Amino acid sequence: MASSGLTANMAIIRPDRRLHLLGANGKSLFQTGPADPTLLYASWTGPEQDLGLYSWPTWSPDGTQVACFRVPRQGQTPELIVHTSDGVLSQILAQFDDRIPIYCQWSPDGKSLALLCQVEERLALSRISLATGVEHPLLKGSPLFFTWADCDHIACFVGETNNRVRMALLNIRTRAMELLPGQPGNFCTPVVLGDKVAYVAHREGGLSVWMANQHEARRLMSIHGLAALMPSPNQKLLAVATAENERSSYRKLRILDLETLAFTSMNVPACEAFFWTPDGEALLVAEMDRRSGVVAWSRVTLDGEVNHLGDIKPSRDLRFYLRFFEQFATSHPIISPDGKSLLLPGELDRTGNESGLWRIPLDGAPPVRVGEGLLGIWGPAP
Repeated sequence: MASSGLTANMAIIRPDRRLHLLGANGKSLFQTGPADPTLLYASWTGPEQDLGLYSWPTWSPDGTQVACFRVPRQGQTPELIVHTSDGVLSQILAQFDDRIPIYCQWSPDGKSLALLCQVEERLALSRISLATGVEHPLLKGSPLFFTWADCDHIACFVGETNNRVRMALLNIRTRAMELLPGQPGNFCTPVVLGDKVAYVAHREGGLSVWMANQHEARRLMSIHGLAALMPSPNQKLLAVATAENERSSYRKLRILDLETLAFTSMNVPACEAFFWTPDGEALLVAEMDRRSGVVAWSRVTLDGEVNHLGDIKPSRDLRFYLRFFEQFATSHPIISPDGKSLLLPGELDRTGNESGLWRIPLDGAPPVRVGEGLLGIWGPAP
């Protein structure tokens, strides 16, 4: 694999669904054995396999461990497994006899993982301690989106069996839920801003973005439709976009100043996803051509300058990632921690449809093929 320009470790899912950890120096840190690439999206009762298929790797906050899902050989259940970055140690934290694993997220201190699974028609959230390996059920519902608020609380947007939805802060040790004001509206992942949570709710006669904790609530702006929220790295700005429904693109991308509540409309007609650069000076915007499936990536500065970075037909993993980008953006970063590169798997248009994992420099330099890969996730800064 090419090593040019790497500034942090990577976790890569190869086309055969092996996990490959690549160091910032370009040297391989660890790689699992071969497997059948068709199994993950097919039945778990297919032909016998010797080793597992990996998906959704995520680095611990200190960069020493990688958690991911693994589908082992026939007759065994899917697992949540944690590898040290050198591959010397591994730990199976959970096995899913009657559940389908969907997503996991490290706690801020790296001592626990929050785990989301599908159980029949509902979703289930649990917490697993790395020290004990014990899994603690937290809540069930559908929809269910969440993010860690701190090491002891999870901000969650959850639907219940009686069609009621709640926005709450969940204490992971007592399972007590502190409800936040308003009836949650049409959005996905809540946003943690210091000791408050930003979310969409019906309150005071309309649908609005709110910032609240259990003691106070502040209305930020009115919206219409499905909303996506993305906080700036310094938590002073909030990027907000809306769509008519789940099948349409986001429009009206705006930047809201959380102190003055003034907002700036961005020069983006439509997009599928948007991400802050680590310096908070620009957004990386993904716009999809629905007919061809090609995604155009651009860097859009806060003063409206648009720089086209490249077009790519994304891998299946990246397409799923973009659909739920608010949930994946911080736990599974595709922007390097120094803000210089974007990591994209798929067929790069300008290369004559050569597929692979591409490092796209944000300064406009030519893309670099890192190697083969269905997904690439950056580790934290060294």
